[in-house]
Amino acid sequence: MLYLIVFFTSLIITIFTMPYWIEYLESREIVDNPTSARKIHTVPTPRMGGLIIYLMAVISLYIYNSDSHLVRMIILGSFGFAVIGVFDDLWTMHWKIKFLLQSLNVLFLLYALKTYFNKVEFFSITIPYPFDQVLLFIFILGTINSINLMDGMDGLVGGFSLLVLVVILVLAFTAGSHIMLILCASLLGGCLGFLKYNASPARIFLGDSGSLTLGYFLVVLTILTSIEQFKRTLDLTFAVIILAVPIIDTLKVMFVRIYNGNSMFLPDKNHLHHIVLGTVVKSKTTVFLILSLSLLFITDALIYLKYSKIGGIILFGLLGNSLLQMKYVLRTSENLAQIELFQTNLASFSRNTMLKIKEALVYISSLISFILMIGFFPYSAGISKVILLTLMIILILMLTLAFFTYRKTKSTSDIYVFLNLVIFLGLSFFSDSVVASHFLHSGNSRYFFFIAILMLLTLVVFFIICKNCYPIEKKSFLTGLDLILISLISLIFILHRIFDYQGYLNLGVNGFYALVIYIWYKIISGIEEKYHILLYRISFIIPFAAMVYNYFS
Repeated sequence: MLYLIVFFTSLIITIFTMPYWIEYLESREIVDNPTSARKIHTVPTPRMGGLIIYLMAVISLYIYNSDSHLVRMIILGSFGFAVIGVFDDLWTMHWKIKFLLQSLNVLFLLYALKTYFNKVEFFSITIPYPFDQVLLFIFILGTINSINLMDGMDGLVGGFSLLVLVVILVLAFTAGSHIMLILCASLLGGCLGFLKYNASPARIFLGDSGSLTLGYFLVVLTILTSIEQFKRTLDLTFAVIILAVPIIDTLKVMFVRIYNGNSMFLPDKNHLHHIVLGTVVKSKTTVFLILSLSLLFITDALIYLKYSKIGGIILFGLLGNSLLQMKYVLRTSENLAQIELFQTNLASFSRNTMLKIKEALVYISSLISFILMIGFFPYSAGISKVILLTLMIILILMLTLAFFTYRKTKSTSDIYVFLNLVIFLGLSFFSDSVVASHFLHSGNSRYFFFIAILMLLTLVVFFIICKNCYPIEKKSFLTGLDLILISLISLIFILHRIFDYQGYLNLGVNGFYALVIYIWYKIISGIEEKYHILLYRISFIIPFAAMVYNYFS
């Protein structure tokens, strides 16, 4: 319950404060240079958005246990990188000074962590002292900067961090590490709230202050996870595999720069996201492809941890070679480009036909969604009244913030709809007795809801493929955040396969159903604008009604 509160608190505060932070940064002209090689944008966009995520993490840690030595060390170390990032965002710090200050912070982190492990292993080789400290120094400094360099596209670092944090959260839960759970929960909430404004098209960037501190937290969490899982042995192999995408990409770019006789510290367009974006694929699709590749490395890290070290290392070599050659990503990109071309041709060929059957498709998909909502209404929740009351308070807070956001910006925050659906379906899936469970586990009718959601998914995909048939300007059926959510739900299913825990399967199915209905909501509110506000309000009413009914029943 504590971690759920931390997650939603960070999420709600981030979503609420970010518009004001964007407005302040724009007024102070703290924006990215549109001609920078690192950003693919034509207009200046505010940076330093990652400071909100950093503050949420630090405050959560401090409130939870300010007396812990580990907490104090984590906060102090992160503060050093935050200061470096802020100075670099405001005044563009020279790389030599930046490198020196970062090195001092890494030395401090090494000192803070030295009592938590007995030895260091790297690809099954025990590294003797003092070479283990040298290797750790290079790994920490290099990885933090590789994540900083990865921050070249909307939502890329935020989405990557989200995936890694979910895995660390699961492993910390199994190990009972409360400090790591608090840190992961706060970072997850902060990243998800931030991605609402940072995913394509971005309204704000992380900035060096955000990417450096996120990189610092990810490195610390992966190191602590390795120590926990390998019984006071710091196995760097696990950390390298799970963070492989930014690490391998940065090493490759550095090698290319040296080979071409250029400085390692001057920016260029040889990073993975630049190369993939060089095809006809869109920015948000490029991020989705890179996150999908990251999912493969994350899965490999779990295989290394839970099944076979040798198998994990061999798979890492194969994946690393694929990443270096870029053939797999580029081949996938070309296929996606053909899909986009197919969409355009289909739209021009069948516009009149689609307009004629639009009302029928809207009616059918709406009927299916209504049946699903009725069927999943939890009439006997299997959770305590304390949790129900907490969820009601969270929902009221989200409704209040959504109201003030709408008054300020005259636009709705669709992420609230997804969260409302997750909460509602969560009540259904994690209840002892719900209508859905009777259908899913009784006779021939157990596939009823699966077929219904499959039909809705088919209609959603059909709408997306034929999206150019409808003159919609304000809505996008699949935004960058939606694609990141797809990657996140895919990761949950992977966790179920590896850990064989029914709760992860329920969570994954819950997220999948919520995502399908959420995208349907975006499609209908885009095609039929008059229903937009009505559906938006209903998304709050349904979970609240379910919680009130179960609380007083």
